[in-house]
Amino acid sequence: GHDVDELVHTLENIKDIKTPVLLHVITKKGKGMEVAEKDPVGYHGVKATPTPSTNGQPQPVVSGPPTFQTVFGHLSREVARNNKEVVCITAAMREGTGLVPFEKEFPDRYYDVGIAEGHGVTFAAGLAAEGMRPICAIYSTFLQRAYDHIVHDVAIQHLPVIFCMDRAGIAGEDGPTHHGSLDIAYLRCIQDMIVASPKNGNEFRNLLYTALEVTNRPFAIRYPKASSVEFDENGQAQLQPIGNWGVERNGSDAVIMAVGPMVYDAIKAAEKLDLKGISCEVVDCQFIKPMDESYLQTVPEKFKAVVTIEEGVINGGFGDGVAAWLSDKGFKGSVKRLGFPDNFIEHGSRNQLLQDLGLDTDGLVNAVSALVENKAVLI
Repeated sequence: GHDVDELVHTLENIKDIKTPVLLHVITKKGKGMEVAEKDPVGYHGVKATPTPSTNGQPQPVVSGPPTFQTVFGHLSREVARNNKEVVCITAAMREGTGLVPFEKEFPDRYYDVGIAEGHGVTFAAGLAAEGMRPICAIYSTFLQRAYDHIVHDVAIQHLPVIFCMDRAGIAGEDGPTHHGSLDIAYLRCIQDMIVASPKNGNEFRNLLYTALEVTNRPFAIRYPKASSVEFDENGQAQLQPIGNWGVERNGSDAVIMAVGPMVYDAIKAAEKLDLKGISCEVVDCQFIKPMDESYLQTVPEKFKAVVTIEEGVINGGFGDGVAAWLSDKGFKGSVKRLGFPDNFIEHGSRNQLLQDLGLDTDGLVNAVSALVENKAVLI
């Protein structure tokens, strides 16, 4: 497959054959780039371009909190040690999802079904039906391939499959084929599905342990290809009431309802808004579905401006759910939904793309300010 001249020559030779022809093409992964040939897995994805320093040399990598992928690798083993019924399933995404350590520690409880997401989901359903606790780790964008399996083989059967959806939101340099843009919209509409998104690694632990307590319906946890912000390897899980949100910061003029790590941008935005005389409440909406209706009931009395922010498409997303709920209750204030626009997002660094989309601290400041001041806000 990497020898174009040979391929063209072969195709020319067989084009006039009148009987069916099978052309078996074997491509050597990374052919032509020595380091990629030696490490095809490591060079599978697009790497971020290092930021050059003033002297033209790449800046040194600064260590920080582990990624959500590393956290998942830790937590999957943690729960497996505590529960012998836990197994992990992935679809040719062992390295990407962080399951290499799990496979090494629990080789008999790790299943890689290859590039067959639908089979992986139905396989998980079968295991769950027999009392196992399968964790199905698949990229958000590739779980779309298994949609029918999720609905018919898992949700309708009320089976407790846990979906850990990696690459939810912006996937960076891997581009539009890998951005996890649609999962909130395509999972919110499935009956009895629980959908959650942790703001950090510690909250990830809480949600995973909470998911293991649910025995009669599927539970999906979405998280980005990014830093987990905060994670205590030796921390203890705190089980969460299903649908529970947390108020991170009190305010009186407007409220930002944030999903996942965007909670941190919301907090920074609220601090900047204070300087402009706008008091902004920030809510960690760790459960996308079901929503915290007890909190939502307090909104019409407290606020005239509501902003939602999520790493996913606006159409059918979390913000749509909030806006519909408030509308049904007769909310008279303004609602602004921030998320991905109705077009495919191109390649780029995570931070740059979020900035371009207005899904960062400054974008939130502008959106809240304009809403409070009754100005139009365009995404």
